[in-house]
Amino acid sequence: MTVRKRMTWMLTTLMLLGLLVGACQPQVVEVIKEVPVVEKEIEIVEVEKIVEKIVEVEPKPSTVKELVVVQGVDPETLDMQMITAQVVVNIGHHITERLLDYDENIDLKPLLAVSWEHIEPKTWQYKLREGVEFSNGEPFNAQQVKFSFDRVMAEDSTSMRKGGATRYVESVEVVDDYTVNFHTPEVVPLFD
Repeated sequence: MTVRKRMTWMLTTLMLLGLLVGACQPQVVEVIKEVPVVEKEIEIVEVEKIVEKIVEVEPKPSTVKELVVVQGVDPETLDMQMITAQVVVNIGHHITERLLDYDENIDLKPLLAVSWEHIEPKTWQYKLREGVEFSNGEPFNAQQVKFSFDRVMAEDSTSMRKGGATRYVESVEVVDDYTVNFHTPEVVPLFD
């Protein structure tokens, strides 16, 4: 190695070592404290400079966390009755609730409906969860369920949900604030 290369190498190493040592130095906090002194009815304020050294600084753990979801398409709408892509359905399941869902054994489990029963050959009755509110503060109740189903089942509806299980529903009846009946045109084994 030539003398010039050695010198360059040594100077570079010293500069990097200096930067590393400088970065590892403890933080210095400067505190200025005002101390009033009274003399002959004239107030004189002296400034005393205090320097404290903090030897070790530990970062506080952050309580704010960010979730990043990457998918191939952005949702055109978050109106779950008007979606057309499965990736949007996947998003919707995180921000909306259904009356029922499936457990790990593919058995129905309650979500917004707490119970359901077959009360007549062509009528199913659902009892709804009380105390649930939408994000805008409106209460969830039987009227909301009826509105949602009527909207999908409307003659002029373009909802993709219209061809799903709602095709087996003839009408939705509000029994009380937290009870709703689904009437089918015929006996539907799918509901069992």
